[in-house]
Amino acid sequence: LGVILGLMMCFDLGGPVNKAAYAFATAGLNVADPASLRIMAAVMAAGMVPPLAMALATTVRPGLFSEPERENGRAAWLLGASFISEGAIPFAAADPLRVIPSMMAGGAVTGAMIMAFDVTLKAPHGGIFVFFAIGNLLWFVVALAAGTVVGALVYYGRNTYYVAFDGDDQVTIFKGRPESFLIFEPTVERVTTISADDLKETAADRVRTESDQATLDDAEAFVANLCDTLKA
Repeated sequence: LGVILGLMMCFDLGGPVNKAAYAFATAGLNVADPASLRIMAAVMAAGMVPPLAMALATTVRPGLFSEPERENGRAAWLLGASFISEGAIPFAAADPLRVIPSMMAGGAVTGAMIMAFDVTLKAPHGGIFVFFAIGNLLWFVVALAAGTVVGALVYYGRNTYYVAFDGDDQVTIFKGRPESFLIFEPTVERVTTISADDLKETAADRVRTESDQATLDDAEAFVANLCDTLKA
Protein backbone atom coordinates (compact mmCIF):
# COMPACT_ATOMS: atom_id res chain seq x y z
CA LEU A 1 0.00 0.00 0.00
CA GLY A 2 2.85 2.37 0.81
CA VAL A 3 4.37 1.81 -2.64
CA ILE A 4 1.04 2.45 -4.38
CA LEU A 5 0.38 5.62 -2.41
CA GLY A 6 3.93 6.82 -3.06
CA LEU A 7 3.53 6.27 -6.79
CA MET A 8 0.19 8.09 -6.82
CA MET A 9 1.50 11.08 -4.88
CA CYS A 10 4.35 11.57 -7.36
CA PHE A 11 2.48 10.77 -10.57
CA ASP A 12 1.01 14.18 -11.34
CA LEU A 13 2.31 16.46 -8.57
CA GLY A 14 -0.91 17.91 -7.24
CA GLY A 15 -3.16 16.65 -10.03
CA PRO A 16 -6.16 14.34 -9.71
CA VAL A 17 -4.18 11.16 -8.98
CA ASN A 18 -2.18 12.93 -6.30
CA LYS A 19 -5.35 14.42 -4.83
CA ALA A 20 -7.09 11.02 -4.86
CA ALA A 21 -4.33 9.53 -2.71
CA TYR A 22 -4.39 12.53 -0.40
CA ALA A 23 -8.18 12.42 -0.07
CA PHE A 24 -8.01 8.70 0.72
CA ALA A 25 -5.58 9.43 3.56
CA THR A 26 -7.37 12.44 5.02
CA ALA A 27 -10.86 10.95 4.77
CA GLY A 28 -9.85 8.01 6.90
CA LEU A 29 -7.60 9.90 9.31
CA ASN A 30 -8.43 8.88 12.85
CA VAL A 31 -6.06 9.33 15.79
CA ALA A 32 -7.50 6.15 17.33
CA ASP A 33 -6.66 4.09 14.22
CA PRO A 34 -2.90 3.41 13.79
CA ALA A 35 -3.39 2.12 10.23
CA SER A 36 -4.90 5.44 9.11
CA LEU A 37 -2.00 7.30 10.72
CA ARG A 38 0.52 5.19 8.80
CA ILE A 39 -1.34 5.91 5.56
CA MET A 40 -1.30 9.63 6.28
CA ALA A 41 2.44 9.51 7.00
CA ALA A 42 3.14 7.62 3.77
CA VAL A 43 1.11 10.08 1.71
CA MET A 44 2.73 13.18 3.16
CA ALA A 45 6.30 11.85 3.08
CA ALA A 46 5.98 10.61 -0.51
CA GLY A 47 4.45 13.93 -1.56
CA MET A 48 7.49 15.73 -0.20
CA VAL A 49 9.90 13.70 -2.32
CA PRO A 50 9.54 15.30 -5.81
CA PRO A 51 10.54 18.88 -4.94
CA LEU A 52 13.24 17.70 -2.55
CA ALA A 53 14.68 15.28 -5.11
CA MET A 54 14.87 17.92 -7.82
CA ALA A 55 16.32 20.40 -5.32
CA LEU A 56 19.01 17.84 -4.50
CA ALA A 57 19.71 17.17 -8.18
CA THR A 58 20.15 20.88 -8.94
CA THR A 59 22.45 21.25 -5.95
CA VAL A 60 24.68 18.25 -6.67
CA ARG A 61 24.91 18.73 -10.44
CA PRO A 62 24.06 22.38 -11.15
CA GLY A 63 25.72 22.20 -14.56
CA LEU A 64 22.92 19.98 -15.83
CA PHE A 65 20.35 22.72 -15.27
CA SER A 66 19.73 26.24 -16.53
CA GLU A 67 19.90 29.20 -14.17
CA PRO A 68 16.08 29.45 -13.87
CA GLU A 69 15.98 25.73 -13.05
CA ARG A 70 18.66 26.17 -10.39
CA GLU A 71 16.58 29.00 -8.86
CA ASN A 72 13.53 26.73 -8.87
CA GLY A 73 15.66 24.09 -7.20
CA ARG A 74 16.59 26.42 -4.37
CA ALA A 75 12.93 27.26 -3.79
CA ALA A 76 12.02 23.57 -3.95
CA TRP A 77 13.91 22.85 -0.70
CA LEU A 78 11.35 24.87 1.27
CA LEU A 79 8.39 23.75 -0.82
CA GLY A 80 9.32 20.11 -0.35
CA ALA A 81 9.87 20.50 3.37
CA SER A 82 6.41 22.07 3.56
CA PHE A 83 4.74 19.18 1.68
CA ILE A 84 4.00 21.20 -1.45
CA SER A 85 4.48 18.66 -4.23
CA GLU A 86 3.85 21.36 -6.81
CA GLY A 87 7.40 22.59 -6.18
CA ALA A 88 8.57 20.05 -8.76
CA ILE A 89 6.09 21.15 -11.45
CA PRO A 90 8.51 23.52 -13.26
CA PHE A 91 10.84 20.56 -13.83
CA ALA A 92 8.09 18.10 -14.74
CA ALA A 93 6.42 20.56 -17.12
CA ALA A 94 9.68 21.10 -18.97
CA ASP A 95 10.61 17.42 -19.18
CA PRO A 96 7.83 15.10 -17.92
CA LEU A 97 9.17 11.85 -19.36
CA ARG A 98 12.47 12.27 -17.54
CA VAL A 99 11.28 13.82 -14.29
CA ILE A 100 8.05 12.03 -13.35
CA PRO A 101 9.32 8.40 -13.48
CA SER A 102 12.31 9.41 -11.36
CA MET A 103 10.10 11.06 -8.77
CA MET A 104 7.75 8.07 -8.72
CA ALA A 105 10.68 5.78 -7.96
CA GLY A 106 11.68 7.96 -5.01
CA GLY A 107 8.09 8.27 -3.77
CA ALA A 108 7.60 4.50 -3.89
CA VAL A 109 10.71 3.96 -1.78
CA THR A 110 9.61 6.51 0.80
CA GLY A 111 6.04 5.21 0.96
CA ALA A 112 7.22 1.63 1.43
CA MET A 113 9.67 2.56 4.17
CA ILE A 114 7.09 4.64 6.04
CA MET A 115 4.70 1.70 6.18
CA ALA A 116 7.44 -0.82 6.96
CA PHE A 117 8.83 1.14 9.91
CA ASP A 118 5.44 1.95 11.40
CA VAL A 119 5.73 5.72 11.06
CA THR A 120 2.53 7.59 11.91
CA LEU A 121 1.20 11.09 11.37
CA LYS A 122 -1.71 12.80 13.13
CA ALA A 123 -1.72 15.99 11.03
CA PRO A 124 -3.07 16.16 7.46
CA HIS A 125 -0.53 18.70 6.23
CA GLY A 126 2.51 20.72 7.21
CA GLY A 127 5.52 18.72 6.12
CA ILE A 128 8.46 18.54 8.45
CA PHE A 129 7.08 21.52 10.37
CA VAL A 130 4.50 19.28 12.06
CA PHE A 131 7.24 17.08 13.46
CA PHE A 132 5.45 17.05 16.81
CA ALA A 133 2.60 15.07 15.19
CA ILE A 134 4.88 12.43 13.67
CA GLY A 135 5.37 9.10 15.37
CA ASN A 136 8.83 7.54 14.86
CA LEU A 137 10.20 10.84 13.60
CA LEU A 138 13.69 9.42 12.97
CA TRP A 139 12.36 6.82 10.55
CA PHE A 140 10.21 9.46 8.88
CA VAL A 141 13.33 11.49 8.16
CA VAL A 142 15.28 8.40 7.05
CA ALA A 143 12.49 7.32 4.68
CA LEU A 144 12.16 10.84 3.28
CA ALA A 145 15.91 11.14 2.77
CA ALA A 146 16.09 7.73 1.09
CA GLY A 147 13.33 8.56 -1.37
CA THR A 148 14.84 11.95 -2.10
CA VAL A 149 18.23 10.43 -2.89
CA VAL A 150 16.71 7.66 -5.00
CA GLY A 151 14.66 10.16 -7.00
CA ALA A 152 17.68 12.36 -7.66
CA LEU A 153 19.92 9.42 -8.54
CA VAL A 154 17.42 7.89 -10.95
CA TYR A 155 17.00 11.25 -12.67
CA TYR A 156 20.75 11.74 -12.89
CA GLY A 157 21.71 8.15 -13.66
CA ARG A 158 19.30 7.46 -16.49
CA ASN A 159 18.39 10.83 -17.89
CA THR A 160 21.63 12.47 -18.89
CA TYR A 161 23.71 11.97 -22.02
CA TYR A 162 27.35 11.73 -22.95
CA VAL A 163 29.39 11.55 -26.13
CA ALA A 164 32.15 8.96 -26.44
CA PHE A 165 33.85 6.59 -28.85
CA ASP A 166 32.18 3.21 -29.21
CA GLY A 167 34.01 -0.09 -29.71
CA ASP A 168 34.62 0.77 -33.35
CA ASP A 169 35.98 4.23 -32.49
CA GLN A 170 32.87 5.95 -33.88
CA VAL A 171 31.67 9.08 -32.10
CA THR A 172 28.47 7.96 -30.39
CA ILE A 173 25.80 9.62 -28.28
CA PHE A 174 24.89 7.52 -25.23
CA LYS A 175 22.01 7.90 -22.81
CA GLY A 176 22.97 7.32 -19.17
CA ARG A 177 26.32 7.48 -17.46
CA PRO A 178 29.70 6.10 -18.57
CA GLU A 179 30.64 2.70 -17.15
CA SER A 180 27.03 2.28 -15.91
CA PHE A 181 25.51 4.01 -12.90
CA LEU A 182 23.99 1.99 -10.08
CA ILE A 183 21.74 -0.50 -11.89
CA PHE A 184 21.52 1.60 -15.06
CA GLU A 185 23.59 0.66 -18.09
CA PRO A 186 24.18 3.30 -20.76
CA THR A 187 22.31 2.80 -24.02
CA VAL A 188 23.19 3.99 -27.52
CA GLU A 189 21.12 6.95 -28.65
CA ARG A 190 22.85 7.55 -31.99
CA VAL A 191 26.02 6.42 -33.75
CA THR A 192 27.46 9.23 -35.84
CA THR A 193 29.46 8.96 -39.04
CA ILE A 194 32.50 10.56 -37.38
CA SER A 195 35.35 8.26 -36.40
CA ALA A 196 38.32 8.93 -34.15
CA ASP A 197 40.57 9.03 -37.22
CA ASP A 198 38.48 11.85 -38.67
CA LEU A 199 39.17 14.15 -35.73
CA LYS A 200 42.12 16.31 -34.90
CA GLU A 201 43.82 15.24 -31.70
CA THR A 202 42.44 18.19 -29.73
CA ALA A 203 38.90 17.29 -30.79
CA ALA A 204 39.43 13.63 -29.91
CA ASP A 205 40.62 14.72 -26.47
CA ARG A 206 37.43 16.73 -26.04
CA VAL A 207 35.37 13.62 -26.69
CA ARG A 208 37.37 11.79 -24.04
CA THR A 209 37.28 14.52 -21.39
CA GLU A 210 34.26 16.79 -22.01
CA SER A 211 31.61 14.24 -22.86
CA ASP A 212 28.90 14.95 -20.25
CA GLN A 213 25.79 16.59 -21.71
CA ALA A 214 22.59 17.53 -19.89
CA THR A 215 20.18 16.90 -22.77
CA LEU A 216 20.07 15.18 -26.14
CA ASP A 217 20.08 18.59 -27.83
CA ASP A 218 23.28 19.46 -25.97
CA ALA A 219 24.85 16.20 -27.11
CA GLU A 220 23.83 16.84 -30.72
CA ALA A 221 25.29 20.35 -30.51
CA PHE A 222 28.54 18.90 -29.16
CA VAL A 223 28.72 16.52 -32.11
CA ALA A 224 27.90 19.31 -34.57
CA ASN A 225 30.77 21.32 -33.13
CA LEU A 226 33.07 18.37 -33.73
CA CYS A 227 32.26 18.56 -37.42
CA ASP A 228 34.10 21.87 -37.52
CA THR A 229 37.27 20.20 -36.25
CA LEU A 230 37.55 17.37 -38.79
CA LYS A 231 40.87 16.77 -40.44
CA ALA A 232 41.25 18.32 -43.87
